[in-house]
Amino acid sequence: MHTYKHLIVYVSLFFLFSANVLAKSKATVVPREDVHYYADRDGSLSIEEVKKLEFTGDIAALGHYTNDVSAWWLKVDLSSYSGSDAAGIYHSVYHEVTFYNVQQGIVVDSMKKGLFQPFSNQQDDYADYLFLTDITEESTLYVKIKARYTIPYLELNVGDKEALLKMYEEIETVLFYYSGACIIIILFNIFLFFSLRDKVYLLYALSVFFVWMSNLCMKGVGYKYYWGESEWLSIHSFEFFVSLSPFFIIQFVRVFLNTKVLIPKVDKVYNTLKWVILANLVLALITENGAFTNIMSILIAVFSPFSFVVGLLCFLKNSKQARFVLIAQSVFMIVVIFAEMANFGVFEWTHELLYAIEFASGFEMLFFSFALADRINITRKEKEKADEELRLLLENQNQLLEAEVASKTKDLHKVNNELKTRMLSAQMNPHFIFNVLNSIQSFVLNERREEAGKYMAKFSRLMRFYLSGSLKKFIPLNEEIDALKRYLDLEKLRYKNTFDYTIELGENVLVDMLEVPGMLIMPFLENAIWHGLVEQEKHGEITVCLQLIGKSLRVEIVDNGIGISASKERKYKNEEHESVGISITEERLKLIHEELKSDFYFELQDLNNGNSGTVVKFNIPYLTHVEN
Repeated sequence: MHTYKHLIVYVSLFFLFSANVLAKSKATVVPREDVHYYADRDGSLSIEEVKKLEFTGDIAALGHYTNDVSAWWLKVDLSSYSGSDAAGIYHSVYHEVTFYNVQQGIVVDSMKKGLFQPFSNQQDDYADYLFLTDITEESTLYVKIKARYTIPYLELNVGDKEALLKMYEEIETVLFYYSGACIIIILFNIFLFFSLRDKVYLLYALSVFFVWMSNLCMKGVGYKYYWGESEWLSIHSFEFFVSLSPFFIIQFVRVFLNTKVLIPKVDKVYNTLKWVILANLVLALITENGAFTNIMSILIAVFSPFSFVVGLLCFLKNSKQARFVLIAQSVFMIVVIFAEMANFGVFEWTHELLYAIEFASGFEMLFFSFALADRINITRKEKEKADEELRLLLENQNQLLEAEVASKTKDLHKVNNELKTRMLSAQMNPHFIFNVLNSIQSFVLNERREEAGKYMAKFSRLMRFYLSGSLKKFIPLNEEIDALKRYLDLEKLRYKNTFDYTIELGENVLVDMLEVPGMLIMPFLENAIWHGLVEQEKHGEITVCLQLIGKSLRVEIVDNGIGISASKERKYKNEEHESVGISITEERLKLIHEELKSDFYFELQDLNNGNSGTVVKFNIPYLTHVEN
């Protein structure tokens, strides 16, 4: 962006410098009303024949020359320019120009120049039509001009040779600066095209190139330095470059303003104008008919106001960049309108108007440079916006992925805990069944068949409950309490009512509304009976207290058995079973608390109230019917 600003400043300074040079380079211009013309329809008249003719009209009234005449003769009385030694026409697109200095009816000097011959065959090294001759009070200048197409404004200069040469050299110097500016713009935009891959920069580079070449053609610089040895290029280069300039400018504006989207109907007409210009150029080159060249002038005159309309319509469609096209085409259009009005004699051509078209094309190029600089800025902002949106999108996607990974991890962890819980439960179930079957075996061996039958019936009901609830993570609390009662009744029957039990519920425990994981309390009751109560002579007591504490069900089991310390001193055959049953249940509690994110609490110790016995306290997470 900063480089483009420097480029624009350089081009702006060039135009200011050029205007200053041209302002100082004015030479003596022969008034147009003093220049008379004669139309040589077939171009066959000689100077001797022309001298006898009467020149009635002047070029100020004619406006501009037309292509239906093979040659035009100009006649100027130079008596008022006595002492001068040069006359010239600063225009270099004429096929042939012949100067005659006639004094007292005799041709004393002549010179022939033009595109009909290679530049190396010219009589001098000037690209302009400069006639070096001594002018006296008796001098009359005759000029024969042949051109393939309409001749625009013709400015005839008369004066000192050094002054005219200096003026032409200064203008040529300006063209070299102008060429430098064009080359920099072209190369810079080609660089941008390859860097940004945006064809609008390539189209702009091509537009600048053909506008540049058109100006070099009009000033003879191209003929002098580039293609002067080729007759075909010398003759046709002007119409070639002048036609392709609007061709690429139209395509540049279409892409730059995105007219195909903003104004599709107008865009079709605009695009058609482009191809009509190209087709007319092809016909002009193939047929070499000057009529097509004149049509080219009309099409170019139409191109500028149409481009202005395109810019205006895009601006009304809220295209901010269209303002640059509006300004550029406004300046160029105004100059073209004035030029055409001068051509048709509405007012007289002036020295300033002659160069206004060239400066208008230069300012058009300058404003298009502003537009592209603004486009780079817009592109940069859009890129920053897109990068920010992409960053936010990636950040959001990362958050979503992290959340999804966390969720999947949580689900896997949950499934893993469930599998562990089921595995631990499965490990505990054989332990419980083994103890029950062991009790039934004891009844049978001791021939206590009636008790064995009752025991079997209670056991079957307990097993039915267990099998129906083993596949559920949570079961109603009232069903869990019923299962505990069946189990305690089984053990009372087995041990001949050597102990009693009590289940106490806190006031806030609603057994019909709560659900808990099954088979967590029974292993501690089994441990209290087998390793605490049956090993003593006194009557045993077991108390189970249930109360709600926060989001957990606090379970407290108290027995008056021999206690933990005394139990460890004895050697039991099922000592291994005891340690396994308690450790499995404790592990299940930890996994369930971790899954439900509740507080784990477990405590197992002897009573410290002076009596023997054991107390175990632990929390069980619960759910209400609504939560489950």
